[in-house]
Amino acid sequence: MPARQFEVWVTHQVNISALTGQGPAMGETFILNRDGRLLTRTLFG
Repeated sequence: MPARQFEVWVTHQVNISALTGQGPAMGETFILNRDGRLLTRTLFG
């Protein structure tokens, strides 16, 4: 990604777990850096 831009991915738990090694809760959002490292996670709703 070019600097100062971002992407939003909407996907399933199994894909997020494979990418991050973490298991998200229903409705949880993961924010990753450009290298795929988990920066923070939050719940919406």
